[in-house]
Amino acid sequence: MRKYGNLLIIDDELDLGEILVDLFQPHFEKVIYCSDSTEAIGVTKSIELSAIITDVNMPNLPGDQFVRKIRSAGDLTPIVFLTGEASKELVLTALRLGVSDVFEKPFDDNFLVHRLDRILEIEKRRRNLFSQTNKEKVSTEKKLLGLLHVISESKKVS
Repeated sequence: MRKYGNLLIIDDELDLGEILVDLFQPHFEKVIYCSDSTEAIGVTKSIELSAIITDVNMPNLPGDQFVRKIRSAGDLTPIVFLTGEASKELVLTALRLGVSDVFEKPFDDNFLVHRLDRILEIEKRRRNLFSQTNKEKVSTEKKLLGLLHVISESKKVS
């Protein structure tokens, strides 16, 4: 896995949180752990994140409500759900919310690391494509403005 920016891990099970921090520490500049999803909302507002891994069943703010809250604030950070039971309903809800993947506990460490790497590479490509498309739009708009300027100048001369 490549080295990425910041990762936020949200899970009310301290042991699992520590395992995830240890698992992803070598792959991220900084790994932030929160045992409470309401506390994690503050983190999403104050730190730029590369990805979020969150438990679905959280006491104060369940995973789906957490995602709704940050998405409504315009945050499009890739999110991975962890759950004890991945039902069809949960997977469909995750898809509707724009969650990148759903993993059922217990999970294979290597597979989780590989999938998150893949998710982040896809996100990187998406952002590059978006950036490139915007640059092309700006370039086209500048050409059109230049043509309009030439036309308006030629009308003034005539």
